[in-house]
Amino acid sequence: KQLQNNKNETIGKTARYQVTKEGLKKVETMPETTVLDGNHFGWSFKGYSDREIAKVDYNKTTEKMQVNLEAGVPHSYFNNTYASITVKNSTGSILYNKGIVGNRQQTAESQTVPVKVGDYIEFTHIEGEAVKEKTRAILINLENNKQEYMGKKRTYQVTSTGLNKIE
Repeated sequence: KQLQNNKNETIGKTARYQVTKEGLKKVETMPETTVLDGNHFGWSFKGYSDREIAKVDYNKTTEKMQVNLEAGVPHSYFNNTYASITVKNSTGSILYNKGIVGNRQQTAESQTVPVKVGDYIEFTHIEGEAVKEKTRAILINLENNKQEYMGKKRTYQVTSTGLNKIE
């Protein structure tokens, strides 16, 4: 059967559109996803000798954040908070807070925290801006494998499309 309306897309060809305020705009390729786009994120915290001291896995679809702390002394040179993990809801109430002291023996611990769109996830790492040691505080997008350093302090807000960097 002949198609009467030649405004139709050619059958068998992929057409991609970007939704804009003005309507649909045809695009050639899908926009690149960034480290902050998606539904599955991980954070890695390392201490002395780059040993992993804490790992966070957040699945936005299930609204669950898994926090795993490794047993041991994170970094004996630091006698104060070496790293921390805090979750707040949209009104600022603290839902979860864990401070990791550098020279204090840490026991292995695993906890699941409910985290949903609108909530804030805040991380600190005392070595997050050190030239060599900044690799000890990393965000990993578990869908596209992109990574970024977090620095000394980083707050993310969970959005419908992924994460939004607040600072």
